[in-house]
Amino acid sequence: MTWKITKNLTGRIQNSQHVSPTFKVYGIEHSPKQEAEAFNKYFLNITENLNIHTAKNNNPLSLLKRYYPFQFPPMQIVPITEEEIRNIISSLKSKNSSGYDGILTKILKLYGNQISKPLAFLFNKSITMGVFPELLKYAVVIPLHKKGDVSNMANYRPISLLPVFSKVFEKATYCRLNQHLQTSNILATEQYGFRKGLSTEHATFSLIDNILMAWNKKKSYWWNLL
Repeated sequence: MTWKITKNLTGRIQNSQHVSPTFKVYGIEHSPKQEAEAFNKYFLNITENLNIHTAKNNNPLSLLKRYYPFQFPPMQIVPITEEEIRNIISSLKSKNSSGYDGILTKILKLYGNQISKPLAFLFNKSITMGVFPELLKYAVVIPLHKKGDVSNMANYRPISLLPVFSKVFEKATYCRLNQHLQTSNILATEQYGFRKGLSTEHATFSLIDNILMAWNKKKSYWWNLL
């Protein structure tokens, strides 16, 4: 009943007559339930169809220790404040999509001041205990059509809709982890992805500069021989 009230207040109730009762996958008609099960099976097994070479001992920790053979500095636990929670909530984009709980960012923004205190308590408890809440791990996976034949599952990509509370926790945790990586100088200078102010363009410029430098050194070497 709660989700009905939420959808009614936000104007998200849709007329059922616009929903197609069947769907064709590879030419075979599927009911909505069969369609969901078919997509779920396809997305779960899609990685098995990829030809990825996995060498022995190539687990994340061994790879990390190989490229960063130093002792990792301890990370200082900085408590999450109510003000920080309110700022994160206000920075969220107001979207009409939501996770399985049906809570929109629009609703969260309306009650950010009232809910910031319990959220700060729960998030701090999660960090100190080293346990991420199980309910925040659940996602609603929606198949999004990319191009081509709509009846071919290979033309779809999965979109995961997480609960909005997990996004707030993610931003708070990211700030602390990123600060630790920066101040401890752990990240390599060649790490351009997922860093503020850096992009693939910077990676391209760096690659071109390195190629030109190598070429100039090689040219200088041959000129000296002459």
